[in-house]
Amino acid sequence: MPGRRRTPDTTVAIAFEIAGGQSNAVLVDRQGVIRQRCSARTLRGRPVAATLEPFLRAIDDLLAQAATLGWRVSGLGISVPGTLDDTARRLRIVPILPSLNDFPLCDLLEARYALPARLCVDVDAALSGEYAYGAGKGYQRLLYLTLNAVAGAAFAVGGEPDQSVQAGIGHVAHLPIATSGPRCSCGKRGCINSLLSLEAIQKMALRTLQRAEETGTTGTPGSRVYRGSFSPRLLAEEAMQGDHVALRIYEEIGRWLGAAVARYSNLFQPDALILAGSVLSANEVLFASIQSTLMMHVSTITHSPLRIVLAHLGNDAALIGAATAFFQFSGGAMHDASPAAMHSAAPQP
Repeated sequence: MPGRRRTPDTTVAIAFEIAGGQSNAVLVDRQGVIRQRCSARTLRGRPVAATLEPFLRAIDDLLAQAATLGWRVSGLGISVPGTLDDTARRLRIVPILPSLNDFPLCDLLEARYALPARLCVDVDAALSGEYAYGAGKGYQRLLYLTLNAVAGAAFAVGGEPDQSVQAGIGHVAHLPIATSGPRCSCGKRGCINSLLSLEAIQKMALRTLQRAEETGTTGTPGSRVYRGSFSPRLLAEEAMQGDHVALRIYEEIGRWLGAAVARYSNLFQPDALILAGSVLSANEVLFASIQSTLMMHVSTITHSPLRIVLAHLGNDAALIGAATAFFQFSGGAMHDASPAAMHSAAPQP
């Protein structure tokens, strides 16, 4: 009504991201803004109760903070580095925490907190976050590719993971993009993960440096990047200083990435590709170089235009995405997702 003061929106959701060394929990509002943050130790090799205790304590802390600040918590979203059962209500395989394999985490959380809970695979959560609040806004068919310690991929239509292909792309991407190459952990050669993971890129750097030394074409002295202290940040710094070896590494990354993107594009026909991960997001200038290589490679294989963008949400993408289930889109605005709607929306076996 005219002249009536608008009531401030105090609705938030809790998002928790299970990760290797340290897991993170946040309060996210319906604009995708993280309002409070805390962390929890990830205890490996422990039984279920001991594994979950730091996680539950972090959630307890956030609930207490929300109550103190007068915020209403609408649900709990959990991002998982593994796989889920067909209903997305139970953990199936969590490689870093095997004691949680086949554990009904949603049931435990809902019984403990009397709030709706939802599990999501970490790459799917990151894609959901980018679709709602980041680089994926406005696109219907989205492909998400991230390069960190491992290569991961996800595909979504209208912000929802495509369940029909989810198992085929998954957290660790084993889609073959080369007939040869290093052997992957899955036993095959030429997988995306064996060519574009952080370990693969470090080996690529060592090979490139060795060839440059043999031919006497090394550029600026940047051996710290390639011998013992490799990191994407150092690689980006050397490339920005014009180091020929670093620039060649980025060219090779672009070539393999182009092959991967072309393969995914033919399979899923996305409107846009979001690139994420420490290897790619180090520098916009370097991304532009990779992007040109990508477009040249993809255009020779696919016929439809493809928008390629860098992820916007950084390391918080999976956390923000895990909360989006509780803030659904409706007519350009957001509204709460009720517990009943959450359960009815879950994919059935």
